[in-house]
Amino acid sequence: MPIILQYFVLVLILRVRLALGVWVGVAQMASGVVIFMMFTSTPVDAILDTTMWAHSTSWILTGRPLFI
Repeated sequence: MPIILQYFVLVLILRVRLALGVWVGVAQMASGVVIFMMFTSTPVDAILDTTMWAHSTSWILTGRPLFI
């Protein structure tokens, strides 16, 4: 699949979820899960187990909610 198609699918899913009133973080996570399911053969739960924990405990991301 071309990367442009992946980009448009991701943006479409994100905008639809945000238009429905879903929280920004949940909408981003749902978009990421859909992209993983559509365009990779790796199981989503294997990626989310390690990646979400590693990023949620990172000090770099503490400024993001404070900025918003």
